[in-house]
This record gives sequence, structure tokens and C-alpha cells, in this order.
Amino acid sequence: MGESIDERIYFIRSKRWIAYPKALEILGHLNGLLKHPRTTRMPSLAVYGDSGMGKSMLVEKFKDDYMLSAREKPHGPKAKLLVVELAGRPNERRLFAQILAVLGAPLNPRATIVELERTTVRLLDDLGVQVLVLDEIHNVLAASWREQRVVFNTLRYLSNELKLSLVCFGIMEARQAINGDVQLARRFDSISLPRWIADKEFEQLVLAIVRNLPLKEPSVLTVKGLRRILLVSGGVSARIFRMLNDVAIEAIETGVERITDEALERYKPRGGRRGRFPMIDDEDDAHRPLPVVLRPVDDELLSSWLARHAAYYGVSGPFFAKWLMPGTRNLSLLDYRLGLAQVARLSEKLRCDPIALIEMTFIETPAGSAELICRNRAPQICRPCADRHARDGASGAVPKHWRKAWRITCPACGAPLSDTSERLDTGETLQDTSPFADVWKEAVAGEAIVERFLRGDNSFDYSPIALMRALLVHTWRPCGANGREPAAGWALGAIFPEFDNLARPIKRRINHAAVAALPISFRPALLAGISRAIANPAILNAVRDETILRGRSAFERLCETARLEAQAAKESH
Repeated sequence: MGESIDERIYFIRSKRWIAYPKALEILGHLNGLLKHPRTTRMPSLAVYGDSGMGKSMLVEKFKDDYMLSAREKPHGPKAKLLVVELAGRPNERRLFAQILAVLGAPLNPRATIVELERTTVRLLDDLGVQVLVLDEIHNVLAASWREQRVVFNTLRYLSNELKLSLVCFGIMEARQAINGDVQLARRFDSISLPRWIADKEFEQLVLAIVRNLPLKEPSVLTVKGLRRILLVSGGVSARIFRMLNDVAIEAIETGVERITDEALERYKPRGGRRGRFPMIDDEDDAHRPLPVVLRPVDDELLSSWLARHAAYYGVSGPFFAKWLMPGTRNLSLLDYRLGLAQVARLSEKLRCDPIALIEMTFIETPAGSAELICRNRAPQICRPCADRHARDGASGAVPKHWRKAWRITCPACGAPLSDTSERLDTGETLQDTSPFADVWKEAVAGEAIVERFLRGDNSFDYSPIALMRALLVHTWRPCGANGREPAAGWALGAIFPEFDNLARPIKRRINHAAVAALPISFRPALLAGISRAIANPAILNAVRDETILRGRSAFERLCETARLEAQAAKESH
């Protein structure tokens, strides 16, 4: 203890290794991989833990120990271990480039992926690399689902081709990403670094840290002091070290020369919050759940719920998406494409059941009905529900049924929906504004038919979804003497003649391949047509007889598809 105050403080602030049981277990496993004979399927290891739990320190310790061992054995292999930190948004090209950069190889930016692959494999083979350590593996989650699969396929290929072991270090979300590739997941043993709790191992860790501090007087901590350390640090290793280091530096500067319970009670973490929203570059806060989680409204869409959180915290939707790290900056994409890693991340940040998250999206929409989901701005709204949402503090909430192209009434309150393009102050609903309001009861019956079919009712002879396409077929009907002047229209016009006259000015927006694009004011006619066709299938023959040319063949084909889909639904049950 003859060093000066500055030297001792410098020592405390310097990087140093403190051994504890879990770390020694992991290091033992890693050293075992270095000694493992090369086999067809090499064992691999994945280490998961929250940010600040010492994963990167373990990587550095393993690397330092190996380098020391290599220096002590100068005639042994020089590059049996390779450590690569995945940075940015990894893809196949970037992965090869990062490996080559760590190896110190020249990199041609114009090289093809095949050329990069050949160079990488050749170098790893020639250098005898047996253990490839990938730190920050969770950065793969920033890539798209397809890019993630390509990266993991590449890693599996390297392991097979070179007979090397893979070691991945990352936060807990990385587990779902790796488990998403079944073949890769089978190769990995996994070890977790859980946060510290009040047990014997935690006491031993604190004792080891305190003994390593250059204080002149012995420190005696009681249960109260240990509890204070655990409370302030949240059980995160990096915060425990920081807290004890700061208190030790204070003890040196004040001449106390020991850590006391009183000093721990006075301790406050340095730095402060920057507004109400935890920023992306605040490492401690980036992995905590949101401090306030808003309650979703009934049947709310996931993107709507996330957008309301962004507004609550005073940030933009793209920034909030980036902070959540779900692999996209467009929240609306999550309504239709949501990976397992994204589910895990969102459920952690928003403290909710993963199943509930999935139910807020359309990713489990029954086959064949995805075309009935409006992907742009919701075309309909329930004004009574919207007013209730505003009163309950959920202004702007968008339920899923506002995007369903077969709904004309609200399933929550039963009120008729309104066209979102109508003025808010009119209070008019679709029942007031649609030119087909006279068939409203039949339209509601058609809506119920579609709902029943989507929920698994197999009592229908025709699929109502396929019939919706059939009735919107653009066709021609005989007109004039001997039918020589065919009139353009739609199959639905054979049931409701006024449909053709109203639809012709906007004919490009009405076709059988885009049912969701049908203007909402025409929807009651389509649903009423479904109701009539299901109740009396002979109507379909009458519609066919009133069409000619290609329209008839297209209508017949879609009607047959509707029959086959209904038959398949019955057989599947």
C-alpha cells in the first residue's frame, strides 16, 4: 500500500479480473473446446446474459489466457482461437469482411460473396482456427429475418467445413434468434448469466471485489450494506463493480480507507436521466422494460399500441422502433411480419405475454384471407368506440377490425362503421352514406357468414371469401339486338344492376384480385351478394348466364375454386 493516492485510484479505475464460480465454469467449458479433437460435428457454446453481466469481460479473459498460453508454448498453434465482434447490421458479406478484418487480411470491396467465402475458409483452415468466438451475437437481430437465416446458415457451414466450434455471446434475445434455426441450435450448449440475487455467491463476489481494492483498512459489510449494493445495482455485475469502485475512491480521497454501510447508503449513481425516455445509447436503460406500459384497447393493432407508446414518451415512431430494436423502423410492418426474436424483445420491453402480442397482429390470419386485410390507412372507423378511446386516454387507438375488408359493423359495440374519408363532424355511418343501404340487413348477414367461415364453420357449400372474388370479376353482359353490343360491368351487377353504373367511373379500383381495395361504400352490396349466394346457390348460375366472353370463364373458375375450398375445409375437419 505504498503507492500514492493517484496510483491507487488509477488501479481501481483500471480493468481487472475478479473470478467467481459461474465465470470459472464458462472459462472451463471454453478451454475444453480448445482441447476437443476435431470431429464431424464440433460442440458449440452460447452464453446469454443481460447487458453489463460481464460477457465481454469473459471474452477478453479467455482471449488473454489463450495468448499467454501461446507465448508460453512458442512452437504450438498460433491462431487456434479467433474472436470476432459482430458490429452493425450483419449479413453474409459483412460477416466474412469482419472475420477477414480480424485476421488482418486485405479486403477487396468489390469482391463477390463467393470470393469472400473462399478467402475466409482458406485462411481459417490454413491458420488452424478451432474455436470461433462471436461476441455481440444479438446484433444479428438488427437484420431482417431472411438475413438472419443467411448468417446462421453461413456459421453452420463454417462449422461443418472447417470442423470448428462456435461460441456466441449475447443478450437474452439472441436465444430466440439462434433457436429459430433448429439445425444450428442443436449444436449449442447454452449457459446463462442471470442477475445476482441475495445468496452466498453474491456475498463471495462482493468480498472478492473488496479484497482486491487498494484500501489501507479492512472493510466490514453487514447484510444491510449487501442489500444496498443489490438494490442500487439491480444485480448487474457492471453496476456492482462501478458502485464499489466509486465508494472505494471516495474512501481514499476522504482518508477513511475502508468501505462502510454508511458510505453505501449515501452512494448515488453518477449521471442523470435525459428526459423521460431512456435513450438508445444509455446501456443500462436500453435493456430495461419501459417504466410505463400503456393498456391496449380491445382488439388493438400492434402498430397502434406501439405508436401510442411513442407519442407518450415524446419520440417519433421510427425512433421508437429503432430503440425497441425489432428489426424495422416501420411499426406497421410488425402487424404482418413478426419474428420470434421480435416477439421476445417486445414482450420484455412491454412486460406482456408473447401470445397476446401475436394476437395483436395479422400473422396468424387464416390461409386465403390475407387479401381481405387493408394494409394502408384503415378505411373504416367506429366513431362511438373512437370517442370512448379518447375519453379513456387512448386517443388514436386503431382496433384490428378497422382494417378488415369484410366488416361493416363494430364487433365491440355493434354500431355501423363509418368511412374514414367522411368528415368527423357529420356523425354519418356507412348505413347512412352507402348507396346500398337498402340491403343493409343482408349485408350484415353476409358479414356474419364471412366471420363464421374464418372461425372454422365448415357448413358452407362455397367459400364466401372465394365468392367475394368471383362477384368482383370484371365481365360483360349481352346488350342490344341479339346481344351484339356487350356492356362492361361486374358479376355483382347481375344481382344489383346499379352496381355497374356506380362502379364504372372508378373501375380501376374494383377487381377480383384486390378485394380489400373495394371502396367501403360498395362493401354492403358485396356482402349482400354473398348472403344471397350462400342462401341460394342457384343465383350463381343466373349470374353466369348473364355474362359472356372471358368474364364467364373467370367467374366459373372462381366459383369452382369456392366450391373446392369449402369442400377442403369440410374434409380437414
